[in-house]
Amino acid sequence: MGIAEFFIRRAFARPVGSIRPTQALYSLAQAKAKEGRVTMKITGIWNKPGDDGGFTVEVTMPDGSTTTASMEAGVGRALVAIIQPTMVEEAVDRAQSMAMAGVQVNGLSIVQKGQIPELMVVTAELGQLVLEMVDEWILEMRRMIGLIV
Repeated sequence: MGIAEFFIRRAFARPVGSIRPTQALYSLAQAKAKEGRVTMKITGIWNKPGDDGGFTVEVTMPDGSTTTASMEAGVGRALVAIIQPTMVEEAVDRAQSMAMAGVQVNGLSIVQKGQIPELMVVTAELGQLVLEMVDEWILEMRRMIGLIV
């Protein structure tokens, strides 16, 4: 049994709210899986699990009609385990080429707030900002600046 057939059998075994299997839906999915292609598409998923921990998904059929199906929690976890590595790789690739917002620093100074010194940053875009941080972050910032200068 291929992975697609496994998921189809598990995900479409019962329509939402029913305890009876949907043979027609299962048979169509099984036949398409054996051909090596599945023309049904999962087009939506409810954002909260059901009382049994499973999920409800929206399925678009080959004829364009939609229906819902229940997916057991274990099948959902297996699906995520299979899909997640690819999604993480894509997110990392996108992050590599993402443009980050930046500000141009025009000046730095120390501001005394009682006994706690703070760093004031002057920028062209935002004006003056006071960076309030604990000593550990000040030391970390000093260390990081030392890495780039």
